[in-house]
Order: sequence, then C-alpha cells, then structure tokens
Amino acid sequence: MRVEIFGERFSSDVARFEQRLAAQCARIGVPLQLGRNSVPRSPDERCVAVVFAAKGAQWTPRENAKFAKLIASGSGVLPVIADAPSARYLPQPLSRFNAFLRTTYGLAWPDCLADEVLSMAWLRRRTPKIFISYKRSDSAAIAAQLYDHLNRLGYDTFFDEATIERGADFQRELKWWLNDADLLIVLASPRFPNSKWCMEEVTFCQQRFIGVAAIEWPDEIYGGAARLRFPTVRRTTKKPVVLLATMPDQALTLKPTDFAGIRATWVKDGDPDLPSRGLTKNALARVLSTCARQRTVSIRQRLEDLIPLARAVAPAGDTVEDGLSFGDLILREQGGGKSYVRVLPFRPRPEDLRQASADATGYRAVGCLYAENDPYDGRAEAIRWLMNGKRASGSSDSFVWACCGGVIL
Repeated sequence: MRVEIFGERFSSDVARFEQRLAAQCARIGVPLQLGRNSVPRSPDERCVAVVFAAKGAQWTPRENAKFAKLIASGSGVLPVIADAPSARYLPQPLSRFNAFLRTTYGLAWPDCLADEVLSMAWLRRRTPKIFISYKRSDSAAIAAQLYDHLNRLGYDTFFDEATIERGADFQRELKWWLNDADLLIVLASPRFPNSKWCMEEVTFCQQRFIGVAAIEWPDEIYGGAARLRFPTVRRTTKKPVVLLATMPDQALTLKPTDFAGIRATWVKDGDPDLPSRGLTKNALARVLSTCARQRTVSIRQRLEDLIPLARAVAPAGDTVEDGLSFGDLILREQGGGKSYVRVLPFRPRPEDLRQASADATGYRAVGCLYAENDPYDGRAEAIRWLMNGKRASGSSDSFVWACCGGVIL
C-alpha cells in the first residue's frame, strides 16, 4: 500500500499519524510504502495522497499541478485540516473535496485518520459499520452518546432504539444487520451477562469472525477498600465473562473519572449513579481510537476465515493463485481459461461486483464470495439474483457465492 504525505513536512502531528498508520499496517500484515510529495508515474502506481493543510498554508503553482495530476491518475486524495474554517488553506485543486477534520475526532484523530486511509486503499468499503451491544439498565446513556457521536462522524451505526423499524422481526433484523458489521462494540458493564440478547450478539460475532471491541467498566467497581458503587454489584461480583474471550488489544478499561461528572474524589461522593452517566470527551476519544484500530484487524481476520472457502469454489484440477490484493484469487482452469474471485467481508453491493469485473478484465468469469447468516432472506436472494449472470455482450460471467456455516450456497 503506497501512501504519499503532502504538507507540514516537519510537523509532530504528521509524525504521529505516520506512526499510527505504520503500526496498524504491521498488525494486519499490509506492506506500507510511505512517500513524500511524489506523484504516481502510471495508473499502476496509484496511491492514497494525504494532504495536510495547516493554517496559513500557501501552495505554489507547481504543487497545485501535482494535485491536479494526482486526481487525474485515479489515486485517492484525502485533505486533512484542523477545523472547518481551515478549508480556505486547501490547495485549489482540492477545494471541492470533503476534508478530514481533526478537531471532530479529538485525541483519536491519528488512529481514525489511519483507519480512513486504510478504508480508501484496502478495505473496499469507505463507511465504517459499527454495532453497539449494551444492557439498557446499565449503559443506555453511553450507548446513546456513542451512537450520536459515531453518526456525526459518518459511521453507519446500529442502535436498537433507532435502527430497527417498528413492527419488524427484531431478532431477524438484528442478525441481518450484525452479519454485515465491521465491528461489535460491547459495553461490558457489570450486568451485561445477565442479558440473554447481549450474550447472543457476542456469540454470533465470535462464530462468524466479526471483530469485538470490549469497553470494560472500572476495576474499582469489583473490589478493594475504596469501591465505586454500582447497583447490585458486591465485592464478590466477578467481571463479565465476555471479557475472558477477548484479547488484550480488544479491550479498553474505563477509569472512574472517565464518567462525566465524576470527580477525582469519587470515594467521598457516595452513590455516583453510573448507569445514568455518559463519558467524558477524552474517554469518548479513547473508545473511538480503540474502535478504529480494532475495526481494521477484525476485517482482516474475517477475510482470513473466508479465503479457504473461496478456494473451495475452484473445480477439481484448477490451480488457485493469490491475486494482487489480499482476498483476491485467480483460478487457472485446465483448459487454459482463467476466473477471478474476490472475497468480501461484507455483503456485496452492485458497485463491488462492477469494480471486481473492472479489475478482472480478460477473465472468463468473475465472482464475489461473502458470509451470510440468513441466505433465505428475500434480500439475500435478491443479491444473488441481481449479480449472477452475464453483465453485457462479450463480458465476463459474474457470480456471487454466499457461505453460511462453512457451506457455500
């Protein structure tokens, strides 16, 4: 993955972003080539250009020509500014592009910018899709706060009180949506395991390799001389068992002062009524950073689970090779023909199949494979009906395979 950085050459902010991007690429095994102010020489060298426009920045005609060339090359271009008024400092060719606003992400902006770049270059879906799992009596205020915050940032977020239509089959709609999520945010409050539905959501994700980010309530709730009071929780109460199934990098432990309105002297405050409190601005940023990092990792893990199934699509005798991008496979047939299979960690949209077909010019057939929990839902059948067949005279045949429980339909 090639990323070119423009502007603020010696800025500590740029260095922080580069560090987070490099760390994230290392976690998911994506080779990273970082450059400075270079423009691809050919379409095969397309990159993502991240343009930092500081306040007072002035761009020379030569630099503006570079940006015009980047746009013409088909490379992804992502302007980065401090806030909305700073848009006037963008290079003229980028003035029509929607910019990444650092202030809207707070302290989480380096991780979120790295996630944005990966979305442009590698993840095939720009809009993060997040599911919030929570026990209403414990964390309704935080869940609603997260939902509002993520939506303002452009995330596609599931929140049971707002996402499912009235009169719909709640559990079926919930699993239909969860099947297509990038990440499950678990608000692992003390009584979270008491909810049958919450535990089913976690089990569903674990069985289908959908990533989990667990937000853990403070250790001070569960014991010690100075305890943070929480309804029905005693000194002998154990932490939610769901936390035992998460890796260290999947969990974020909150501190008492991460709850809005809790003072540093919380021991003297009596009952803090935690279920009614939201999170502070900085705590919300830490949650956002955790989600940005874990989302990319979870997508990589899901692809790794699906790729062996995609290899099984190949008829006996065909040779299967890896394509240029992770998740792309080339099937070389005994008769000399070639087919192309793209594995997707989400339900394919028409534009996904069109892009796969464009990337597989000259192949006899091109297909996409994804995981589906309810293949007999009318919407899932419509996807397969819409995308199976020849798109146009002389073009490749197109296919969509849905796998359910390890079985390819």
